[in-house]
This record gives sequence, structure tokens and C-alpha cells, in this order.
Amino acid sequence: PAPPPASPPVPTAPIGPAMEGDGITYQLVQQDEGYFEGRMVITNRTGRPMRTWKITFRTPGADVKNIWGGKLVEGGERAVIENLDGAPAIPPGGTWAVQFGASGAVTAPKGCKLNGEACGF
Repeated sequence: PAPPPASPPVPTAPIGPAMEGDGITYQLVQQDEGYFEGRMVITNRTGRPMRTWKITFRTPGADVKNIWGGKLVEGGERAVIENLDGAPAIPPGGTWAVQFGASGAVTAPKGCKLNGEACGF
């Protein structure tokens, strides 16, 4: 008999309120002493596939160093995250989740930009 199909990983449930921005949403998903993880969900609000994307933001007092769903171009207090090479385009109306881990004080992203445009938080 064929082995049972592998179940998809269970996403971490958010523990913080959602910060709704312009084309992006942020939520705190994990918090331990001296470490936290946040999830950003990009929504493609254009009428064409989003083939590349870049998120920039500040986390005063925290050091962004771990990324899932993207690649860390620059870490620390001023993070730069881009799409993975070869990642599929985000279709119009579609979403893509990026999660980051940071050491230091739990800080919501500030001065966020998506593809150079203000995220709204």
C-alpha cells in the first residue's frame, strides 16, 4: 500500500493583533525572552502578477536574522527582504507570507516599504 500523504506543516498561530497596511499585513507569531518572530503577508493588489518584491523596515532594538519565504538581503535593525530566486509570481489578488525571526526587544516593524511604496505602518 502507498504511504499516507504527508500533511502540510501547521502554521504558527498569531499571538499579536494584525497590523493592516497597504498591501501588507503584519502579526507577531512567537515571543520568547530575547527573541521573537513576525509574519508579513503580502497581497498583490495590482492587475498583473508580482514577479519580484522587496520589503524594507526598521525594528529598533532588535536584530532581524532568520527568514522563511524570502531571502534576507540585509539584517539587523534595518531589514531588507526580497523574494526567493525562482519563486512563483504572486497572482493578482494572491498572497505570499514571509516570516522573520529577530533577537532583542519585541518590536513591530516601523517605516515599512513594499517595492519602495509605504506599507502604512
